[in-house]
Amino acid sequence: MLISLRRSAQVVAVPLVLALVVAGCSSSASDSGGSPSTPSTPSDTSASSGTPAGSPTPADPATRKAVTAAFVAFFSSTTSVARSEVALQHGASFRTTLQKEATGSHAQKSSATVSAVTVSGDLARVTFTILQDGVPLLPNTQGFGVREDGNWKVAAQTFCTLLVLEGTAPPACKDPAITALPN
Repeated sequence: MLISLRRSAQVVAVPLVLALVVAGCSSSASDSGGSPSTPSTPSDTSASSGTPAGSPTPADPATRKAVTAAFVAFFSSTTSVARSEVALQHGASFRTTLQKEATGSHAQKSSATVSAVTVSGDLARVTFTILQDGVPLLPNTQGFGVREDGNWKVAAQTFCTLLVLEGTAPPACKDPAITALPN
């Protein structure tokens, strides 16, 4: 019964949490600079479609730092839309979505922490927690980061998974050329 109640609470909370998460990706007019960021997918959601096979290994300290910086920047309510776009794989394809989400009242005081990063080539598997005013909303969420042009970014697939759960996925989320993960 506890599992059923917990699952019901998650189902009810997911749309609100995702609204907060997506809004946190870009809610400030100022750009804080720094390295690109990387978003995620909920831990109880399978993001296996398009997931490459292979054995990821723990990220070296520099890679872990870069991937963490990308996720933290992307989910921070103080990051500008322009900066969030840079931190997202194929970010220009999501510009309108990022702008729309940034204007929501729920785009306040959101942040993320990263607890694990493993790497296989240009793909990082990331475990992170999304917070609202310091309170965990989506703990231990699983997602992906991708390395593009030498920079780690939030995988479009991860962002789209959140948007699909929220019910607001743009057409870009249906384009495999945009959401594909590197092999």
